[in-house]
Amino acid sequence: MPQITRADLDEFNGVLEVTIHQSDYEQDYQKALNKYRNEAQFKGFRKGKTPMGMIKKLYGPNLLVESVTGKLQAEIDKYLKEEKPAIIGYPIEAENQEKIDFDPNNLKDYSFKFEMGLLPEFELKGAQPEDTYDFYEVKVTDQMVDQQWEDSLNSIAQPQTVEGPIIEKDYIKLSATQKEGETPLTHTFSLLVDDALTEETKSTLLGKNKGFSFESSIYQLEKEATPQVVHKYFLGLEDGAELEGTEHFQLEIVEITRRIKPEPTQETFDQLFGKDEVDSVENAKIKIKAFIENHRFEEATILFYNQIQEVLEKENKFPLPDAFIRKFLPLTNEDITEENIESDYEKYADSIRWSIVKERLLEKHEIKVENSEILQHIRGKIRQMLGNSPGMGADFIDNLTQRMVQDKAQVQEAISGVQTDKLAKALRDSVKLKKKKVSSEEFQKIIEESTKKLKEQQS
Repeated sequence: MPQITRADLDEFNGVLEVTIHQSDYEQDYQKALNKYRNEAQFKGFRKGKTPMGMIKKLYGPNLLVESVTGKLQAEIDKYLKEEKPAIIGYPIEAENQEKIDFDPNNLKDYSFKFEMGLLPEFELKGAQPEDTYDFYEVKVTDQMVDQQWEDSLNSIAQPQTVEGPIIEKDYIKLSATQKEGETPLTHTFSLLVDDALTEETKSTLLGKNKGFSFESSIYQLEKEATPQVVHKYFLGLEDGAELEGTEHFQLEIVEITRRIKPEPTQETFDQLFGKDEVDSVENAKIKIKAFIENHRFEEATILFYNQIQEVLEKENKFPLPDAFIRKFLPLTNEDITEENIESDYEKYADSIRWSIVKERLLEKHEIKVENSEILQHIRGKIRQMLGNSPGMGADFIDNLTQRMVQDKAQVQEAISGVQTDKLAKALRDSVKLKKKKVSSEEFQKIIEESTKKLKEQQS
């Protein structure tokens, strides 16, 4: 069987030597040769009757490498899994490794040497029961609950055409006809009545009915609309085409569409909160208040986690096997070169330290991730993307969730997210909290400042 030995050169560097004996790989190697022989078809030979010498000459070296390195990889993985050595990353080929000649006509034992970056013992600081951190408590007002209730109803509002008068958030369809020219340009387009419109346009439209007509420069309808946007979307011109003739148009309202909020019936409650979960507006607002309180509590936990992470990174500046890391990083990321390792080494080192600290904390608090938690995290991410409304339809959320779990990257991101969420809660419950009551407005400013700070640190 394979033989593996470890030798520590000093506090930071070690060598792993793995010997793969001929008896460890020979059977797999012979199976691979026979498989190729049975499947190979060469001119002058029947299928499966090609001389083994020819097969060995053509395919033997590659098959031998695959058989030996397969055993080698399995042995290293087994060692790391069972022994759990405190190392950085993964063992890499030693600089003094002799070049190996894989000769299919001369099978023998093979020895491989690997360098390891050893992680010295260190005492974790900053996350002990006596350590104290700020924790914000946000007062949820009736106004916040009422606004969320209205937002929930708006989230399931259905579009209906109306005659008028026009109010905020109506969609209007305008028929535009150029005021002058032998063949005046005509086109129909839509606008949303909101603050994107110029003040003059908005005041002209509000309160008007279908059929109302007015004159305007086509470029003066929206504040930020560029000539390119106007040409393409308002006038239907091809990309790059310029407007010929006057910019002044006669505009007529030909349709008004308004999203109508549903009445607070049992059907509405079921659509927003699930079947029979809520039976009145009063109970709906109780549920919404609990949702907001929980959401704010989770946001406060994130702020706490950002704060404790910053402290942990500052207080745990333990030494690392720097020489090994400088060799290891370019092997794991093609974007990392020797030049930027030198200029950005401290940033890389801090990132490695935080990964080690986080892994130790995950082990300390016995944090594991279940499949149900991955699904719940993805659902929460979808809700966040859609505005954190407690009234999103359950079927709609479930369908999006099932699509996202097919993406391995999304699943891996969810696993990391669940780990972070659970770690934040575990740390929150294991240190002292200095609670600070703040208003929703104050809390939002604190979140914005924290987010800005994080972006600056990551740039």
